Amino acid sequence: MRRAAGKVLSKRKEKYTWKLFCKDVLEVILFFAVILLALKLMLGADMPVPLAGVVSCSMIHEDDGLSIVSYSLARFFPSLLPAPCTYNNGGEWRTWLAQKAPALDTSRMPFKSGFAVGDLMIVGSCKGAGLLTQNGILSGDVILFTYKKTPDQPGNEPLLHRVVAKIEVRNGSIANISGALDCFTPQDFRDEFVQYIKRCQKGLPLCPYGRFPKGDDYNLYLTKGDNNAITDQCSALIVPPITDENVLAKAYVRIPLVGWLKIFIEPLFNFWK
Repeated sequence: MRRAAGKVLSKRKEKYTWKLFCKDVLEVILFFAVILLALKLMLGADMPVPLAGVVSCSMIHEDDGLSIVSYSLARFFPSLLPAPCTYNNGGEWRTWLAQKAPALDTSRMPFKSGFAVGDLMIVGSCKGAGLLTQNGILSGDVILFTYKKTPDQPGNEPLLHRVVAKIEVRNGSIANISGALDCFTPQDFRDEFVQYIKRCQKGLPLCPYGRFPKGDDYNLYLTKGDNNAITDQCSALIVPPITDENVLAKAYVRIPLVGWLKIFIEPLFNFWK
């Protein structure tokens, strides 16, 4: 009798534990769902989940204490990353901007210590759609953007880089330029990039954009990883100047190391594809 009663109690305990586990999982899911909903309301992100994981060292700074662990993991697990992780120019990003664009005030720019591979970034709207977001993009902001013409092109993963120059086009002509043009001149934008946009709008060949401005008033941006020597547009990536249509979101908050979970798990999903 005692053994039989013990088995019954054991089964009840197992059944109760399973229900409790399901309840805990549901509470965790609801907790994160509420957080994501609150983030979308406050930041107005156009993305389903207002989060972006960092998978490269293009924004890492050697003088950032929070990046030391991420850098060590990146050096220990290089096969998990798209490119090797090394310290290059991250600590000199202010010097680079001061030389190229002395008028820019780097002291007011976000993410002055950069961020590292494996960090998770909370992103939001650039159009003031959220309760806490500002309208527009300024030189120094960190944006999440795509740059390939078609989604199926290799290397079309979004980039999280800093805006180092803003070119304002009004009525189809250059109205204002602020920031560091790097390897370009104002004439390059007048004679080449503005003309590219016009070709795209007319449906002519040699259009480098998949998405482009429809009117004559728009902005173009040059972007750069703090740890890179030159802008994306002057590098071998052959990235054209970014338009507002290429921008997915603006980065607002950095959560260190949390993105490493995605980096470690992703190969398992790829293995089972």
